[in-house]
Amino acid sequence: MKRLLQVFIVSGFCTLVVFGIHFIFPSMITYFRANFSLSLDAIGTEYLEETVRYHHAHEVYARRPITSLLVINAVKHFDLSYAWAFIGINFFLLFVCGYLVYILARSYSFSHNIGLFSICTFFASYTILLAFFSGIYTYDEPIQYLALFSALIFLEKKLWWFFGFSLFISLLARETSALLFPSFFFILAGFSYVRKKQWKNLIHIFLVLIVPLFLYAATLFFILTNQGLLEKSGQYVLERRFIYLPFNFQSFQYTLEVFVLLFVVILFPLFIAYQSIDTIMADKSQKKALKATLLALAINTPIVFIGTRAREARLLALPLVFLWSLMGSLIHQSLQKFVFDLKKVLPWFSHRKLRSALWILLLLFLTLFLAFFSFHVYKPTLGGNSDFGFRAYLFVILVYVTFSYLLPVVQKNVSSYE
Repeated sequence: MKRLLQVFIVSGFCTLVVFGIHFIFPSMITYFRANFSLSLDAIGTEYLEETVRYHHAHEVYARRPITSLLVINAVKHFDLSYAWAFIGINFFLLFVCGYLVYILARSYSFSHNIGLFSICTFFASYTILLAFFSGIYTYDEPIQYLALFSALIFLEKKLWWFFGFSLFISLLARETSALLFPSFFFILAGFSYVRKKQWKNLIHIFLVLIVPLFLYAATLFFILTNQGLLEKSGQYVLERRFIYLPFNFQSFQYTLEVFVLLFVVILFPLFIAYQSIDTIMADKSQKKALKATLLALAINTPIVFIGTRAREARLLALPLVFLWSLMGSLIHQSLQKFVFDLKKVLPWFSHRKLRSALWILLLLFLTLFLAFFSFHVYKPTLGGNSDFGFRAYLFVILVYVTFSYLLPVVQKNVSSYE
């Protein structure tokens, strides 16, 4: 009971921190205006209501009805404004996601403390920490992540009905969940009991994956037909869905933004995983999770470039649902290595003043260069008041990756002169 309370406290605290960031700095929550006075009047009431109504009625977003219906029904039954219903539901869903990340982390036999740290690393990820900033525009992702995390938990416990239902909910939340089905198939095909009874269980695998897809297709057809949006929705997919590749690479700044988002959203977690690759490959479950992530990335990333605006970074992050529960352990190992390398190097700086001064100047120059790149060269293409948050996050990640690479180099240099 004590540990469960700690999980709720940590997930609740992280949720409040993320809400605080969006409440103070320009975001969807405050209609993209700074709110340093912490005034409740700054809540973007009209904007959030318009956003919910737009998502509920538009032919594209009508295919993802869960968040809109939750908000509308909360307004109807609990006498809430659209703004507070939107805020309450989405941040509560993120809170539950934090709890599910802990459950998944523990399923890898990580300690309680690593499980708690996994919650923190989940909330610290780029598309969660800055979820409602301009350009990311999170809307349906919290319920989608909740359903996908639930599916992974039920998959681990082999509760197939609940697993299939969770996949169905994830599809109803966002149809992009279908892009993860090959990764789920890969995980299912790796179960030992499947190899023992191949034909019978291959049929079982297809059923637990295909039935949710058929249920979603039937539900989608009913929803769009009932709202008179079936033809418009199909027309949008055919005419406007796969036209974004030229848009995403139309200029230097747009191309730079694509590579920056690839770095902070995808390559940084993979860099952290690479640092502990021996540990991952030695554990079957972690190895499977990493391979499932890589497969999902190979499918999802090109589709994001072709079919969406890549600056909506949350779309790139979808495959990380397989990796987020590992990130607490992986980042913990990375930080331990970073601190170890730093402790090895620091005493040397005080003994070899000339040579250490050169290294200090080099590191200082690199830090200034990374700051110049992050805050002056990189310019988010949408513009707006949220830019500083994106640039600050990029700067911190660039510094950490650069120093993680250079400290061992300095250490080798130290060893050669001792």
